[in-house]
Amino acid sequence: MRSESVGRLYQSAHAAGLEVHLVPRAEVVRALGTRKKGAPGGKSMDSKVRAAVLAIVGPQGTRADPGPTYGVKSHAWQALGLAVAWDASEALRRRVRGEE
Repeated sequence: MRSESVGRLYQSAHAAGLEVHLVPRAEVVRALGTRKKGAPGGKSMDSKVRAAVLAIVGPQGTRADPGPTYGVKSHAWQALGLAVAWDASEALRRRVRGEE
């Protein structure tokens, strides 16, 4: 997402009285424990983020027997990874809020 779009979303949410936090990808990767060995800056492979989400949320399933993540594709895995990391990690919430 372009920085202008992120800024406008942040501005709109803040104006509506919502609590808003910008979470760097490195923090999500750290919270999910998917940091690629030897990679600087907490870089992670997308497949590892997807695998971590599946391990926490449950199997994707099939058309005949859809699981909780059935139909999630592409960049939606990263967004879901953020949501799962935020929900699961009190440490992530403290770091993002500047409490740590």
